[in-house]
Amino acid sequence: MAQSKFDLSGRVILITGAGGGIGRATARELARLGATLFVTDLDARRAEDAAADAKTLGAEVQMMAHDVSCNADWDAVIGQVGARWRRLDGLVNNAGFMLTVTFLTTFSDDFRCSMEVNAISVFEGTRRAAQQMIETAETFGVKPSIVNVSSIYGQIAGPAHVGYSASKGAVRAMTKGSSWREREYE
Repeated sequence: MAQSKFDLSGRVILITGAGGGIGRATARELARLGATLFVTDLDARRAEDAAADAKTLGAEVQMMAHDVSCNADWDAVIGQVGARWRRLDGLVNNAGFMLTVTFLTTFSDDFRCSMEVNAISVFEGTRRAAQQMIETAETFGVKPSIVNVSSIYGQIAGPAHVGYSASKGAVRAMTKGSSWREREYE
């Protein structure tokens, strides 16, 4: 097996939506690369399974049920990471959901839910994680990273995915527009 040029030993990384699909695969790969993980999912059982899976690869892992659309849950997760490791080096905003409904059959509540889970949660989580990362980056000498998972539907809207497309487009634009160097714009 080829040696990876990435060594994430000692890096603490939070992954939302880690219970399945992209989130689960991300947790496995980061565990393989030596990262310490904090995995979350709306479904506690799926978060437990993802944590157990990452542990089989030798990772130190903590898990928590986490509704990304709930600010109190974000505060609890970031607080747990800080209490356990006193640092946060990376965040993978992966949690999301998609309804397959056309524009005329999309209800306002469904659209709002898509925006809340897929876009607003990325904003809220990124702000909270960035604050934690800024506080600890200099102490630990690690350049922090945030990965926001979007979708091709954020570029080309799907006719049966109106809310999902709009929310993932928002994630793309928000990611492009965010900066660690806000002072440059003052």
